[in-house]
Amino acid sequence: MARNVLIMDAVTINTTTGATVRSKPFSMQYGTIASLHFIWTGTPTSTITLWESNKGEKPSTDDTDWVQNTDITFTQPAGSASKGLYNFGNAGARWYRVKVVTSVSSGTFTCWANTAKLT
Repeated sequence: MARNVLIMDAVTINTTTGATVRSKPFSMQYGTIASLHFIWTGTPTSTITLWESNKGEKPSTDDTDWVQNTDITFTQPAGSASKGLYNFGNAGARWYRVKVVTSVSSGTFTCWANTAKLT
């Protein structure tokens, strides 16, 4: 049975109070197919990336224990509200998280993760 988890809930993204925001870590252990659904509001210009870690139960809150997944290219916020849904296979890492870096303007960012074995 698939599970859907809200990993970022209307998080403020802007260049003043938080140019870089990261989702809480989520696990897709044993998932062969996974999906991320993004919605952003406002007029941000941002870069969305997916990061992975196999480090134990508590990976770092910065990027120290994480490696950027460069196999997935997301639609990036480019000055207007929009959304995207991305499916990917072979979700073999222990932990995942989404990172959003905003360079211009502001808005909010919401993201759901879904797979058969999401925790």
